[in-house]
Amino acid sequence: MFWISFWRSVKFATQSMARNTWLSLVTIFTIFLLLTSMNLLWMVNVLGKQGTTILKDKINVSIYFKPEITDIQINTIKKELENLPQVKRVDLITAAKTHQKYKDMYKNQQQWLEPLNILSANPFGSYLVIQAKHLADYDSIILKFNEEKYSSLIEGKSFDDH
Repeated sequence: MFWISFWRSVKFATQSMARNTWLSLVTIFTIFLLLTSMNLLWMVNVLGKQGTTILKDKINVSIYFKPEITDIQINTIKKELENLPQVKRVDLITAAKTHQKYKDMYKNQQQWLEPLNILSANPFGSYLVIQAKHLADYDSIILKFNEEKYSSLIEGKSFDDH
């Protein structure tokens, strides 16, 4: 009984498709467009989420200290920041590393290295690169460095225009 019903359904479907060829083609094309658009929207959604995740990982705040600030003071500030619940990671870039990076970056351009040769001391200061756990946490980190006790230590901040 099942097979008889199945074959009758197949027979009537092929007869209907043969009689209404254009309607069948338009229906198939519509279903194809529907499935294609759904797949495209799904791919855009996945790529958008991946893109925002990658961008969130690249956002950070840099705090540049004056060259005369000691490593002990900077390490104290770093420890304070690491204890904040909003902070994901704090990296300390020392003045010596900054000096070496500058030399490596301009090793083929002597006009940029000449001022360093004239100076006897390292003109660069250390800096901290801070990454927050969430995008909304950057506001509280920024407010922390606007306090009075940090104003004499900080030479510059890279988050003023963000």
